[in-house]
Amino acid sequence: MASYVDSNLSKGEEVIVRAHVSWLSFLITIIVSLFFLFIAFGGFMASAAAKEGEAHPNSVGWVFLFLGLFMLLNVVVKVATTELALTNKRIIAKFGFIRRSTIELRLEKVESISINQGLLGRLLGYGTVVVKGTGGTGTPIPSIKKPLDFRRIVNNFLEEKETSA
Repeated sequence: MASYVDSNLSKGEEVIVRAHVSWLSFLITIIVSLFFLFIAFGGFMASAAAKEGEAHPNSVGWVFLFLGLFMLLNVVVKVATTELALTNKRIIAKFGFIRRSTIELRLEKVESISINQGLLGRLLGYGTVVVKGTGGTGTPIPSIKKPLDFRRIVNNFLEEKETSA
């Protein structure tokens, strides 16, 4: 299955750079979900070891199994369905699976690209890229790996395009 960016390129349009979602931006969620799966495993083991007539903690195991798997699936879907790319004509972003949001901004209309990073994002190398078009509000694309590199490449490309025009 082709990516959203690839399937929506116009004639003569080429991808210059793609940005990807960082798995590290979901580190806390992944740790919590693995903890829940560990608790579920423990609940199933305790249920299997329980003697007849004792309480079986099986239902607790199922609850934690469901929560852990749901959290991990949520992370996988966010990573797999978020796209951000610079082409020679525009910036394209897509995120979401069931409820999809897209941004397609022609390069002439790009006013600014800003980066929001918390402490953990700075340490682990991810952040939110905010693309602002002329006369519009900024659109945040969260959890992007190496956001400063993406912004630098976009700015360099825009400067090259201006000087060659």
